[in-house]
Amino acid sequence: MSTAELIKLSAFSRQVSRMVPPASNIQSAPAVEAIADEAISFQSMALLTQHFIELLKTASIEDDKILGELQKVFTTSLNIVGAYHQQQTTARGSIGDKEAIAQVYDVLLQEIASFYNALSALLWIIGEHIAENDTILPGSYTNADDLFAAIGG
Repeated sequence: MSTAELIKLSAFSRQVSRMVPPASNIQSAPAVEAIADEAISFQSMALLTQHFIELLKTASIEDDKILGELQKVFTTSLNIVGAYHQQQTTARGSIGDKEAIAQVYDVLLQEIASFYNALSALLWIIGEHIAENDTILPGSYTNADDLFAAIGG
């Protein structure tokens, strides 16, 4: 992976970690426009996540420290997005189906779910990169004691 793309991926991880507001900052009854704006933000982040997924399918990151940091940030973000989806699902449940805001909430929930799924896929690929960078012990081992001895345990 080029240095420029790696810098962009790190910037993206910072943006993702700041994207979802804490539950205490969410309005109790947001306007339709605010919900629509949020849906567009999640859609944009899902598309950007897909870009990095495609990039990481063919690129190589050999710096385990960077991979570990990305994995940590995206794991935390994934948990936040999952909790946020649940919170918005609960908010949506309190609205009747005939109101315009209900339709916008449905779009928001779909976009949050798409972003969540894309983040999950990105984390999987980062995990694959980490696994590829792991050192493979030479030889084969017929019992656990020999294996532990080889890894220094």
